[in-house]
Amino acid sequence: MINAAELRMSIAIDYLYAKVKQDDIERFQKEITILSAWLDHSVGKDVHYNNRGCVYIGLRNYINAIDDFTSGILLNSSQALYYINRAIVFLHTQEIRSAFNDIYIARELTASDPRHLSALLK
Repeated sequence: MINAAELRMSIAIDYLYAKVKQDDIERFQKEITILSAWLDHSVGKDVHYNNRGCVYIGLRNYINAIDDFTSGILLNSSQALYYINRAIVFLHTQEIRSAFNDIYIARELTASDPRHLSALLK
């Protein structure tokens, strides 16, 4: 079974370094199928929405990524990471105001310890 944290890190690295190749696309599509099945049968759905949103970023499917990050936020609005991830997609879709709004919310959520926000932004 896939470790969600490893999956997210792998996708983030692939995405950040623009190493999305055909093999990656096929792998990402398989991950979408797996994460979608988890959403149907598990608790902690906010995490699975976030992870699937990251896979959609890897596929450059920004509409579905925004939808999944939004679903994760609706289930658990206290996770700054979900707002940061959605802000990244908003930047790619040139929705700058929405991106800044999400970054502001993430900043508010991490106000007690700003190091959390800087760690999320790395």
